[in-house]
Amino acid sequence: MPARRVIDIRVHVLPDAIAAKAMPVMARNAGVTPALDGTLSGLLAAMDHASIEKACIQPVATRPESVAGINGWAA
Repeated sequence: MPARRVIDIRVHVLPDAIAAKAMPVMARNAGVTPALDGTLSGLLAAMDHASIEKACIQPVATRPESVAGINGWAA
C-alpha cells in the first residue's frame, strides 16, 4: 500500500502584521474560537504536527478594498 498523503484543501492565513489584530475580530464576528493564530508559521507548525503534506490557502479579506492586496500576498 502506498504511503498516505494528507492535503488540507481549505486553510486561512493572514499576514503576520495583521493576524494578531484581525483574528479576535473575525472570531467574535463568526462566533467561533480559532484553532490557530492565523499566521503562516502557525499553520506550518500545525501541519507538521499533524503530518499534513500540503494545504491550499483560501485568502480572507475583511474589507472589499483589501481583496487585491490579500490575494497578492497569498499568491
